[in-house]
Amino acid sequence: MSGKSPALIALFAVLTAAGGLISIPAGPAPLTLQNLFTILSGALLGPVGGALSQAAYIVMGIAGLPVFSGGGSGMAHLLGPTGGYLIGFIAAAYISGIFSGRGKVLIGFAAGVLTIYAVGIPWLKLWLGLGWTEAIIAGAAIFIPGDIIKIIASLGIYRGVLASGVMHKWR
Repeated sequence: MSGKSPALIALFAVLTAAGGLISIPAGPAPLTLQNLFTILSGALLGPVGGALSQAAYIVMGIAGLPVFSGGGSGMAHLLGPTGGYLIGFIAAAYISGIFSGRGKVLIGFAAGVLTIYAVGIPWLKLWLGLGWTEAIIAGAAIFIPGDIIKIIASLGIYRGVLASGVMHKWR
């Protein structure tokens, strides 16, 4: 879908922030629902709209709003060990939107989550001085079961939103 309504972009920025309110410590990166909204933003708003929503989310956090996981904010949070995951949200929404626009929604969701890992793990490795194996275990392996559940949930939410017709009303 290619809806780029400013209201929908703002909505997904806020939903991503809300997804970070529940933050369960799980090593250097917490377990949150943020990537669920990240991949949904790309699928429902298209690659550009999804990426813009995630960029808006990051700008809100840099500006001092407590939107990062656990209510964090500020540039220091973005530049810390989990900053790569936050930056990965932008790319993940874009990738999710590309695949979803081609009718490959499930692949788009999986590719979006893998994109978050692809940006977040190297950042985590460098920031904490970990080896690759340690970084992959700390930055991805422990999250895979939950992310599979979030991908499946995202697919159900996506289908429900499309079936409701609500996206057409907001464009």
